[in-house]
Amino acid sequence: MRYNELMFCPKCRTEYVEGVQRCADCDVALIPDLHPLPEEEFKNFVKLYAPSGPVDLIMVKGLLDGAGIDYFVRNENFGSLYAGLHIDLFSGQVVMVYEDDFQKAEDLLLDYLKNTQNNL
Repeated sequence: MRYNELMFCPKCRTEYVEGVQRCADCDVALIPDLHPLPEEEFKNFVKLYAPSGPVDLIMVKGLLDGAGIDYFVRNENFGSLYAGLHIDLFSGQVVMVYEDDFQKAEDLLLDYLKNTQNNL
């Protein structure tokens, strides 16, 4: 058996030796060559908001989810595990959004904050 005729799964991109016809995981026919994956475009994240607490964070995440805006929360899971002096500058949670979505996210956030301040 020669090992220079490799086959690939077009779905999971697993490499197989000659003679194997189907992917063991995906159950699809193998192909001799894979097309290169498209290069992902780099997108820059920017700071949107530092929530005042867990309820505030949940509300902001709900706004962004509802608007279909991608985000992540820096220190969402590990900020409270920091050993030593707790300094918000280093361990506080910060909502980050793609730079392209910043204006839309900021408009939603400002509207939310304005309406919650008026209801207090």
